[in-house]
Amino acid sequence: MFSVSLGDIVIWDNLSTLHKGPPIPKSEGGADARLLYRMNVDFQ
Repeated sequence: MFSVSLGDIVIWDNLSTLHKGPPIPKSEGGADARLLYRMNVDFQ
């Protein structure tokens, strides 16, 4: 577990960590809504 603050950037490896954390309660919108961006890096 970790905590984040406004302005933090979180980076993770989907193959290793995506489904290993505790469940997150369903967002009801407003203050508890999450904003997620997806970024792929192509190493060629």
